[in-house]
Amino acid sequence: KLYRNYLEIRIFNFYSYDLTTDTIATGPTMPSTFYYGDMAPGPSGTIYALRGNGTSDFWRFGVGTTTWERLSSTPVPQTISYGGAIVYDGSRYLYVL
Repeated sequence: KLYRNYLEIRIFNFYSYDLTTDTIATGPTMPSTFYYGDMAPGPSGTIYALRGNGTSDFWRFGVGTTTWERLSSTPVPQTISYGGAIVYDGSRYLYVL
């Protein structure tokens, strides 16, 4: 499956696309409004998200559990407004700018 939200507008919606059946489904609601943040696949069936919207909020989505989790000890040192980015290095670290 592919997972997506619309990065440019204030939303709570999260979608999954099933490649086999060619269908789009609305996924679980995001914890708060997502606005100009970013998302990246992480290790072991997770997706990490920066909320954006002038916050340092950092979330994790479990693909297997289809649930969002707010990460309380945020590693994001500054607030993210426009143009935040996150990437996973494929082994251990998430990089945020």
